[in-house]
Amino acid sequence: MIVSVFEDLPNELIVKVFVYLSPYDLLRAFENVNWRLLCILSKQKLCLPNNQGMSRQVYHQYLSSILPTRQSQIVSLYLSDQCAAGAVQWFFDTCIYLLPNFPLRALTIEGVSRQIFDILLSKLHFSPHLQHMTIDIHMMQWYREEYLNLPDFYYLFPVLKNIPQLESLRFNRDPTRPSVVMYENLKLFPPVAYHLHTLSIDSCSHELIVALLHSSLPVLRQLKVRFELDPLDYSPTCVSISSNRIPQLSHVSFTNAKSFRWVLVLFADVYQHGQLRSIVLYDRENIFRHKQLVTANELHRWFLKSIQCTSFQFHFRHFIYDGLLDIIKRTLIEYQNLFDVRYQLNRFNSFDLFVQYPKKIKFSEIDNINNDLNVISFDSSSSSLYEDLCDRWHDEIRLDLNGFSSQLDISQFALNNALEIFSILVNQTTSVRIRKLYINMNIPTWLSSLYIAAHGNSTKILDDTGIETVDLSGINTCLIKAAEQIVSVFGGVKNLILFIDNTLDLTLGHLQIALRRFVEGLPTLIYFSCAVHARSTRAVDMSEISPWILSGGLNRSVSFRCKRYNLDLWL
Repeated sequence: MIVSVFEDLPNELIVKVFVYLSPYDLLRAFENVNWRLLCILSKQKLCLPNNQGMSRQVYHQYLSSILPTRQSQIVSLYLSDQCAAGAVQWFFDTCIYLLPNFPLRALTIEGVSRQIFDILLSKLHFSPHLQHMTIDIHMMQWYREEYLNLPDFYYLFPVLKNIPQLESLRFNRDPTRPSVVMYENLKLFPPVAYHLHTLSIDSCSHELIVALLHSSLPVLRQLKVRFELDPLDYSPTCVSISSNRIPQLSHVSFTNAKSFRWVLVLFADVYQHGQLRSIVLYDRENIFRHKQLVTANELHRWFLKSIQCTSFQFHFRHFIYDGLLDIIKRTLIEYQNLFDVRYQLNRFNSFDLFVQYPKKIKFSEIDNINNDLNVISFDSSSSSLYEDLCDRWHDEIRLDLNGFSSQLDISQFALNNALEIFSILVNQTTSVRIRKLYINMNIPTWLSSLYIAAHGNSTKILDDTGIETVDLSGINTCLIKAAEQIVSVFGGVKNLILFIDNTLDLTLGHLQIALRRFVEGLPTLIYFSCAVHARSTRAVDMSEISPWILSGGLNRSVSFRCKRYNLDLWL
């Protein structure tokens, strides 16, 4: 019998194995093993990964040991304050001087203050090899006000101008404030991005997209955009983009485009003379209104404009509003007379329409535009969880536990369903990976039922399922009691998120006791977030907890931030 060991593997396979390990784990495990592995490590590409789920101690190792000693190997940085209070400022204080020495290929900026964002942008000219960038300033509860009044092009245009070598850019901003700017003004300073092939923008104006497409984007191939929710009476500027501006554009995905006809006008020349072969529209607004509706004959005439296109795929997703079903049925009949059409009804009152011109549709070729974490919802209308949970044991799922107050015996209902969940988990040959557990109603009852179900088995079922995040929304009972229940049920959780209902009386003393119980009773806890309903007049001002934490009230090293209705801890 031949015994194989890790060192028998060729260098090429060892390099592939190393890719699956974080730099911290990789260096801890292999840095001092032997000379061969040390040589392989010296050529391995490294990164500063996303700090979500990363403790302060590990993050400190990255900043103090890995980044300074492995400067020539750092090709990617993920700078985020989203789940780690003060992490990016910590990076600034210790490693910002190293930025010109990193051969950066990719950079993600997420959830940072506007001041830090501006400083980062001013230093990016020191990274001539930067090719991929993600900017995420979406729904930030801590710095939201700093970005609200800025138009969508305020940061996007400077990024494209100052980093002309970018190949892909994802820009995600807060959608709560529309930023309608005159198209003629945007044309005055268009960016030039000669290498950009993929562009994704979440929340922007129609005018910004028109201005961008009129600029020089010679290799842009994929465009994905979610438009702002404009006023109902708003009509975007109808212009046609020349194919000379975007000659290689082949795939377009628009959400909330507002007008089907506007999209067809916008890309008429690109389809006729360029390489456009796929359009995906996902709309929440009712574009089946008379002025917005594109008939089958109009779409057919649009298709006939190109003699070089051999196959075009059109995918349309829309919500079904009251009184709209008859219009949709008539439209489908018209489309079926001219095209090969497929459609399917979805949950949450939406439907998909697929049009392939001129060939028939192969559903395996249709992209899935919903890449969210799989969700299994378990509420009082569920007859059984077994089929959903067993069929998807290999997925990392989010399990939603809901129990409506109208249930006659919510306690027995929760207990029965909790027992069913755990009986399924016990009988699985491979553990179900429930990455996130979300409970938004009858939280004390669910916690009690989960405790009974979990402790009634001989194994630690909750630990085996790998639950990393517990999100409890709408806590309306004593926070100290809730803390005891949470600690007794979720001993291995890493991220704990609480939302306090506006009916709960929360004093400073209760908050201090609950925080100490969470920190002491959950040894693996890394991120804790507590938010109070904005209309609450019965809860303490969260900022009053600051002196107590600074004086060592938690008996543990912690970074934190707090304001009237929010508190974040990073341990």
